[in-house]
Amino acid sequence: MGLARRISYGLSAFVLAFMVLPGPPANAWVLNGCKYAGTNPAIGYRYYSLSSIWQSAFNSGQNEWDATSAPGYFTYTPSDDTPNIKVQDYWSSSTWWGLAQGGCDSGGGQVWYNELVTITFNNRTADSLSATEKFLVATHELGHAYGLAHSSLGCGTNRPVMRSDPTWVYDNCGDPWAPYPNDVNGVNAVY
Repeated sequence: MGLARRISYGLSAFVLAFMVLPGPPANAWVLNGCKYAGTNPAIGYRYYSLSSIWQSAFNSGQNEWDATSAPGYFTYTPSDDTPNIKVQDYWSSSTWWGLAQGGCDSGGGQVWYNELVTITFNNRTADSLSATEKFLVATHELGHAYGLAHSSLGCGTNRPVMRSDPTWVYDNCGDPWAPYPNDVNGVNAVY
């Protein structure tokens, strides 16, 4: 093969490789340590000592996640089945609004231990939040359950509900309709 042909062939291969490489990952694509098993998991949840205000916020967040192109879906689990997510609220002297807690299975499988996550809302700190802000907190905690970590991105096309302050985008950019495309892209990358 002549030199000109090798250069042309090499350049074509480079252009083709450049065209099919994915773009830079969204900041929300960072794993939060664990995720649910499978590529399209059915994620069951059940309420444990949860007020009607937080039930409404959680249902809204769950419905918004289910309306996206993110793989998997959230479904209410009857009392005789073991849920993947246990949802509760209580009064805590800590400063957080909501927590998603659980651990990974041993062996580096990155799957939630026993597929169980507990989402807890703090009535002491979150009582004064508006219904929209509570919805954003619930949507944020569901993002953690999906396997997303915190993001530091701001306003614009890559805005995340996964900031450490889930109401930041709403407060600073005026957009209450989470999860945002960046969050959905993150879940698509995780699964």
